[in-house]
Amino acid sequence: MSDQDLISRFGYEGQIGLFSFALYLSYALTVFAIIGSTILPVLNAIRLSDTKSLIKLGAIAAIMAVMFLICWGISSDEVTKIYANFGITAGGSKAIGGGIIMTYVFTIATLLGIVYTEVTSLFK
Repeated sequence: MSDQDLISRFGYEGQIGLFSFALYLSYALTVFAIIGSTILPVLNAIRLSDTKSLIKLGAIAAIMAVMFLICWGISSDEVTKIYANFGITAGGSKAIGGGIIMTYVFTIATLLGIVYTEVTSLFK
């Protein structure tokens, strides 16, 4: 959807520049957060010569990669007309589906971890 489509649909003639700026700013901040949350722990472990932390980080990365491959393997490669309008191929659809399924799996695992922690803290 182009800026002109937004202007014609919603009448945001004066605000479309702000919308685009905010969208690109959110992209930049997301990339910055991802880089900061992945690179800084590695640099800190290298700086402290902490091989135990590096092994843990490698294990976490391996688990994430395996989880994505499993989720990617069970996702569908269906391309609907809407997907085709945006230029999404069968491989792209499968990768997007894998990411969505992985998000569901980690959300459920997180919620189960929270419930487990709360239940076990009741009995301590």
